[in-house]
Amino acid sequence: MRGLALFVMPILATLLARPVDAQIIPDPAANRTLYVRNNTGKIIERLSPHGDQYDVYDAARTLLPSGYAKLLGTRLIIYDRFNNVVATARAELLPPDAGLSVISVVRDRTGHPIGYLERY
Repeated sequence: MRGLALFVMPILATLLARPVDAQIIPDPAANRTLYVRNNTGKIIERLSPHGDQYDVYDAARTLLPSGYAKLLGTRLIIYDRFNNVVATARAELLPPDAGLSVISVVRDRTGHPIGYLERY
């Protein structure tokens, strides 16, 4: 009987465990505006869909255009006006304290987190 319990318990635990999914960054064709919040919770950029990319507006400076963002596979690459990569976001597991509107962590060119990509 004990041998059966040792055999059944791992199988039962595997069946009951639910995989944790990362959020998927919406395509610009879905016509959804996205926001980037810094680590203190302040909105720093607004991403508005425009064709096959997002236009990026700087929320810290009265929504001036600051660049664009493109989806490459599952990764969102954010560029400045001079086509330099500024930041990236990709589908990944989120921290436990992330809100329901958070899609992904936004990272600078070196991989350090600078904020969160959120839907409104």
